[in-house]
Amino acid sequence: MRRLSISFTDDEIATLFDAVPRNVAIAVAVSGGGDSMALLSLAGRWNAKLTALTVDHGLRTDSQDEAALVARYCIDRNIEHEILRWEPDTHGNLPNQARIGRYTLMANACAARGIDVLLTGHTLDDQAETFLIRLGRGSGVDGLSGIRRRTTQWGLQIVRPLLTVSRVHLRGYLREQHIVWAEDPTNEDSRYTRVRARQALTSLSSIGIDPERLARTARSMADASEILEDRADALAVRICRSSSLGFVSFDPVLLCTAPRETALRLLARMLCTISGQVYRPRLDALEALLTALCSTSFQGRTLHGCIVDLYRGHCIVQREPSACTDTIRVRSSRVLWDKRFEVVLPPELSTRRDLHIAATGETGLRRLKAEKATLSKEWTATPRPARLCTPALWQDETLIAVPLAGWCVDDSAGKVVAVTIDTVPVDPDGEAFI
Repeated sequence: MRRLSISFTDDEIATLFDAVPRNVAIAVAVSGGGDSMALLSLAGRWNAKLTALTVDHGLRTDSQDEAALVARYCIDRNIEHEILRWEPDTHGNLPNQARIGRYTLMANACAARGIDVLLTGHTLDDQAETFLIRLGRGSGVDGLSGIRRRTTQWGLQIVRPLLTVSRVHLRGYLREQHIVWAEDPTNEDSRYTRVRARQALTSLSSIGIDPERLARTARSMADASEILEDRADALAVRICRSSSLGFVSFDPVLLCTAPRETALRLLARMLCTISGQVYRPRLDALEALLTALCSTSFQGRTLHGCIVDLYRGHCIVQREPSACTDTIRVRSSRVLWDKRFEVVLPPELSTRRDLHIAATGETGLRRLKAEKATLSKEWTATPRPARLCTPALWQDETLIAVPLAGWCVDDSAGKVVAVTIDTVPVDPDGEAFI
């Protein structure tokens, strides 16, 4: 691996950011730590159209000070900056909650600004630690692929330009540039798995296992994973049909006759797409669902916030109504709702503080029935659970618009548009299954 200069030449920065569109608005996730502060500085040298996003998770007493540090840096350099505040749930896995909560807040902030690219400051050391952690968990090809340089989540491109750069190098750059950063005290707390992995790497270096070598192995695994993903893509094109109402239909016979690994991979992808969840279901639960699907007695199941059921001779994966609880107050013209739809509002509605977006639900369906309105053809052909889980515009308890049904109360509401994001690949010339 070619050594970078501490100062980073223009050519070196161009190489780091070659996966990032130039001269378009981008967002940078900045915690105030050394990695993210270095990323913000380097991104500013690459692209002037920056918005810095800081999530104040409130889990440590000094998190507000770290957010303020970022704010001061941005004020001095005329960079737009927003502090997003996350409120943890009292139940479940707190680290996972925090991770998903951070990305959800940032994705919504990006959607509100019309930003399609988010940069994060993951480093070479993060890659090596992730590899070790997943190796310890017995992960397969996908897990050992580590952190991907570029991914798409909820319609947002997430790019990690610093995966080939070490923390030590970045801190050398910050010192040279006289940029202040905050040290997270949890980075030295051995109660955390990542800290123990970091400590283990120090001792493993004596037998030639270092971050660079582990990162190369992760890249090799990522290449293998990409081949497996291509096979799942090809299967999806053959057997899947995505609906603009946020569900997927597929041919169960063709799924069940596909290689098992490919079938499981595609099934997991459909569940994550429809639920908006970042993580795949547990392998044992996924295998049990595939086994049930391939049985002649299959009657439908729920998994991962989805209903998998038979419908008109095919299987469908649709959102589970009891899990579809997202409610978002209108604050801008673009809203990411339920991590599945982007809702776009006209200017006259985007500033209305008495409006919110929530599921159509039973109340909405009853209103549409009472109106005896002419609804879109696709809406009337769609199974009931999927219709319940489409986005609707509400004023308190009053239904204003269900854009995917083609219904609204007035011309302004008629301009509201809802589009699905992150759908599985389908044949654009293929026939609808339903």
